Amino acid sequence: MGKTIKIDYKKIGGQIAEIQKIASSKKWLFFYDNDLDSLYYSPKKIKPEFSLLSLSNEFSIYVDGQSNIGGVFIEYYKANLGAHEKAFRPFINLFTKKIDNGKTAPVGKSAVTLQLSETIKAELLSNIITRNTSECQITIPA
Repeated sequence: MGKTIKIDYKKIGGQIAEIQKIASSKKWLFFYDNDLDSLYYSPKKIKPEFSLLSLSNEFSIYVDGQSNIGGVFIEYYKANLGAHEKAFRPFINLFTKKIDNGKTAPVGKSAVTLQLSETIKAELLSNIITRNTSECQITIPA
């Protein structure tokens, strides 16, 4: 059984608009999971109070019960998003620094990772704007 939480899309949209500030203050990192073809823009470890909220087929955000975002999860990053979305193609081969458990990270901080963050922000805002409600209750699977 999942848990029901109230989602404030207006609040989430405001946070997405400031995603670089949040990422910096919360020490988010980019890392890519080769085995799952998934891109994360989040802390290394997601706190247990955050649940995954799907915004589209590829994009999800980690959100808590107060509609605070705790990270971004992108599914099928290379095979689907990078292959079919022109805006994401320049970032496909960005992740070359091996870290742990089959994951890779971009080498150093650069203007390219800032561009990727901006591209993700634009896509997330587009997904939030297309929602026709500012608040709703949803059940997130446990």
